[in-house]
Amino acid sequence: MAQDDQTPLDYRRYAAMTRQLVITKPPEIPPIEESGNPAPQEQSGEQVKPAVSPMRQFEALKEKLMEKIDDAKMLTEFIKLGYELGEYEVIIAFMKDYLARKSRDTGIRFNLAMTLLRTGDKKKAKFHFRKILSHDQKHQQARAMLERLRTVE
Repeated sequence: MAQDDQTPLDYRRYAAMTRQLVITKPPEIPPIEESGNPAPQEQSGEQVKPAVSPMRQFEALKEKLMEKIDDAKMLTEFIKLGYELGEYEVIIAFMKDYLARKSRDTGIRFNLAMTLLRTGDKKKAKFHFRKILSHDQKHQQARAMLERLRTVE
Protein backbone atom coordinates (compact mmCIF):
# COMPACT_ATOMS: atom_id res chain seq x y z
CA MET A 1 0.00 0.00 0.00
CA ALA A 2 1.47 3.31 -1.02
CA GLN A 3 1.74 6.06 1.49
CA ASP A 4 1.19 9.67 0.56
CA ASP A 5 2.90 12.58 2.29
CA GLN A 6 -0.10 13.52 4.43
CA THR A 7 -0.62 10.14 6.13
CA PRO A 8 1.08 10.11 9.56
CA LEU A 9 3.75 7.47 10.01
CA ASP A 10 3.46 4.79 12.62
CA TYR A 11 6.10 5.38 15.37
CA ARG A 12 7.80 2.05 14.81
CA ARG A 13 8.08 2.59 11.10
CA TYR A 14 9.38 6.12 11.65
CA ALA A 15 11.99 4.88 14.10
CA ALA A 16 13.07 2.17 11.70
CA MET A 17 13.42 4.66 8.88
CA THR A 18 15.41 7.24 10.89
CA ARG A 19 17.96 5.10 12.70
CA GLN A 20 20.33 2.49 11.60
CA LEU A 21 20.19 -0.92 13.14
CA VAL A 22 23.34 -1.49 15.20
CA ILE A 23 24.07 -5.11 16.02
CA THR A 24 26.11 -5.62 19.15
CA LYS A 25 27.31 -8.82 20.70
CA PRO A 26 25.18 -9.80 23.74
CA PRO A 27 26.98 -10.01 27.08
CA GLU A 28 28.33 -13.36 28.15
CA ILE A 29 25.97 -15.15 30.50
CA PRO A 30 27.57 -17.83 32.65
CA PRO A 31 25.96 -21.28 32.39
CA ILE A 32 23.56 -22.26 35.16
CA GLU A 33 24.92 -24.97 37.40
CA GLU A 34 22.68 -27.84 38.34
CA SER A 35 21.89 -27.56 42.04
CA GLY A 36 19.86 -30.71 42.49
CA ASN A 37 16.95 -28.67 43.84
CA PRO A 38 13.54 -29.08 42.23
CA ALA A 39 12.49 -26.44 39.73
CA PRO A 40 10.46 -23.49 40.99
CA GLN A 41 6.70 -23.88 40.99
CA GLU A 42 6.26 -21.37 38.18
CA GLN A 43 8.20 -23.62 35.83
CA SER A 44 6.46 -26.83 36.84
CA GLY A 45 3.06 -25.49 35.82
CA GLU A 46 1.64 -25.40 39.35
CA GLN A 47 -0.03 -22.24 40.53
CA VAL A 48 1.92 -20.10 42.96
CA LYS A 49 0.14 -19.43 46.22
CA PRO A 50 -0.30 -15.75 47.03
CA ALA A 51 1.93 -14.38 49.76
CA VAL A 52 0.42 -14.40 53.24
CA SER A 53 0.03 -10.98 54.77
CA PRO A 54 2.26 -10.18 57.77
CA MET A 55 -0.81 -9.80 60.01
CA ARG A 56 -2.01 -13.30 59.11
CA GLN A 57 1.47 -14.66 59.77
CA PHE A 58 1.44 -12.87 63.11
CA GLU A 59 -1.94 -14.36 64.07
CA ALA A 60 -0.89 -17.86 62.95
CA LEU A 61 2.35 -17.61 64.92
CA LYS A 62 0.37 -16.38 67.92
CA GLU A 63 -1.80 -19.50 67.78
CA LYS A 64 1.25 -21.77 67.55
CA LEU A 65 2.88 -19.90 70.40
CA MET A 66 -0.17 -20.50 72.59
CA GLU A 67 0.54 -24.22 72.26
CA LYS A 68 4.34 -23.97 72.67
CA ILE A 69 4.86 -20.89 74.86
CA ASP A 70 8.32 -22.06 75.97
CA ASP A 71 9.71 -22.14 72.41
CA ALA A 72 12.24 -19.27 72.42
CA LYS A 73 12.89 -19.46 68.66
CA MET A 74 9.22 -19.16 67.83
CA LEU A 75 8.84 -16.34 70.35
CA THR A 76 11.74 -14.49 68.71
CA GLU A 77 10.06 -14.76 65.29
CA PHE A 78 6.83 -13.55 66.89
CA ILE A 79 8.66 -10.56 68.38
CA LYS A 80 10.17 -9.65 64.99
CA LEU A 81 6.76 -9.74 63.30
CA GLY A 82 5.24 -7.82 66.19
CA TYR A 83 7.84 -5.08 65.78
CA GLU A 84 7.11 -4.81 62.06
CA LEU A 85 3.39 -4.54 62.70
CA GLY A 86 3.65 -2.29 65.76
CA GLU A 87 1.89 -4.84 67.99
CA TYR A 88 3.98 -3.92 71.02
CA GLU A 89 1.42 -4.62 73.74
CA VAL A 90 0.79 -8.15 72.45
CA ILE A 91 4.47 -9.07 72.25
CA ILE A 92 5.11 -7.51 75.67
CA ALA A 93 2.44 -9.77 77.15
CA PHE A 94 3.94 -12.87 75.52
CA MET A 95 7.47 -11.98 76.65
CA LYS A 96 6.32 -11.38 80.23
CA ASP A 97 4.51 -14.72 80.20
CA TYR A 98 7.63 -16.46 78.90
CA LEU A 99 9.87 -14.76 81.48
CA ALA A 100 7.54 -15.79 84.29
CA ARG A 101 8.74 -19.35 83.63
CA LYS A 102 12.27 -18.72 82.33
CA SER A 103 13.45 -15.62 84.15
CA ARG A 104 17.15 -16.12 83.33
CA ASP A 105 16.69 -15.80 79.54
CA THR A 106 18.58 -12.56 78.98
CA GLY A 107 17.85 -12.44 75.23
CA ILE A 108 14.08 -12.32 75.66
CA ARG A 109 14.43 -9.99 78.65
CA PHE A 110 16.55 -7.62 76.55
CA ASN A 111 13.89 -7.67 73.81
CA LEU A 112 11.27 -6.91 76.46
CA ALA A 113 13.27 -3.97 77.81
CA MET A 114 13.79 -2.56 74.31
CA THR A 115 10.09 -2.93 73.53
CA LEU A 116 9.19 -1.18 76.77
CA LEU A 117 11.53 1.64 75.78
CA ARG A 118 9.84 1.84 72.42
CA THR A 119 6.45 2.22 74.13
CA GLY A 120 7.86 4.92 76.41
CA ASP A 121 8.02 2.99 79.68
CA LYS A 122 11.59 3.88 80.70
CA LYS A 123 11.15 2.91 84.34
CA LYS A 124 10.22 -0.71 83.55
CA ALA A 125 12.86 -0.89 80.83
CA LYS A 126 15.54 0.14 83.35
CA PHE A 127 14.29 -2.52 85.74
CA HIS A 128 14.72 -5.21 83.08
CA PHE A 129 18.16 -3.95 82.02
CA ARG A 130 19.26 -4.15 85.67
CA LYS A 131 17.74 -7.62 85.97
CA ILE A 132 19.78 -8.72 82.92
CA LEU A 133 22.95 -7.39 84.54
CA SER A 134 22.13 -9.24 87.77
CA HIS A 135 22.12 -12.51 85.78
CA ASP A 136 24.94 -11.63 83.37
CA GLN A 137 27.26 -8.81 84.48
CA LYS A 138 29.08 -8.86 81.14
CA HIS A 139 25.99 -8.16 79.02
CA GLN A 140 27.36 -5.16 77.09
CA GLN A 141 24.12 -4.16 75.36
CA ALA A 142 22.17 -3.93 78.62
CA ARG A 143 24.99 -1.95 80.25
CA ALA A 144 25.16 0.43 77.27
CA MET A 145 21.39 0.99 77.30
CA LEU A 146 21.40 1.74 81.04
CA GLU A 147 24.22 4.26 80.53
CA ARG A 148 22.33 5.86 77.66
CA LEU A 149 19.18 6.13 79.79
CA ARG A 150 21.17 7.72 82.63
CA THR A 151 22.65 10.36 80.33
CA VAL A 152 19.26 11.19 78.79
CA GLU A 153 17.64 11.95 82.13
